[in-house]
Amino acid sequence: MPVMTQTTPAEPITGGTPALVFAATNAGGVAATFLRTDDQIAVFDATAPTTGAVGDAASVGTAAFAARRDHAHGREAFVAPAIVLGTAAAAGVATTPIRSDATIVAFDATAPVDQASADTAAAGTAAVAARRDHRHGMPTLAAAATQAEQEAGSSTTVYASPGRQQFHPSAAKAWCRSTDAGLLEAGSYNVSSITDLGVGDRTIVWDVDFSGTTYAAGAIQFQNASADQRHCIGSPAVGSIRQLVFDSLGVAADVASSILAFGDQ
Repeated sequence: MPVMTQTTPAEPITGGTPALVFAATNAGGVAATFLRTDDQIAVFDATAPTTGAVGDAASVGTAAFAARRDHAHGREAFVAPAIVLGTAAAAGVATTPIRSDATIVAFDATAPVDQASADTAAAGTAAVAARRDHRHGMPTLAAAATQAEQEAGSSTTVYASPGRQQFHPSAAKAWCRSTDAGLLEAGSYNVSSITDLGVGDRTIVWDVDFSGTTYAAGAIQFQNASADQRHCIGSPAVGSIRQLVFDSLGVAADVASSILAFGDQ
């Protein structure tokens, strides 16, 4: 009769809670339990990713959990610019970025200095730049003297313009040269004409009248064959003056001469 043997069945394998460890290398486990097809594996945790900073070094990390596909790291916060303008480039130490449309303090509201004559050049010390359309205050130019200022002859803060210099008391108000025949020579100043009234008798007519009849006038004889001539100035009027010429015997004579006049107009 055949001998019947009975095998004692092994204990069934049971499922266990997953205890998988995630690492950089594979290693066999020792658990006597199996994973079910619908087990949940702890791949992630609830710790938020780190916040990065400018200049951070790369690191493989030590956490035993993976990052979710849609995870997000904290980033550096934007701050107001603190850029300094200088004469040489230098690296800063800040770990914060600025926005691409931020405003950098390159200018201030201080008006440029007023310049003066003979100012020396200076590099300056301001930590801000000058605007392209900036403008310095410039020295005030002296004004042209008025007729009254020229006549007073005392101001030292105005200048004598060509059109008013003749109003100064020291300036000749009229002058001319006349020929033997009593004709006005070219190149006179403020003399309109000469009227020949006869031998040794002429009237000098001013172009611009004097303000009164107390002005001073004089005549100068040119050297010629005759000597000891006398020139008399008389009958001054605001618009003319008379010139009489006599020889040494007191006889009227026609000679070339010059006339000068000073006074107020």
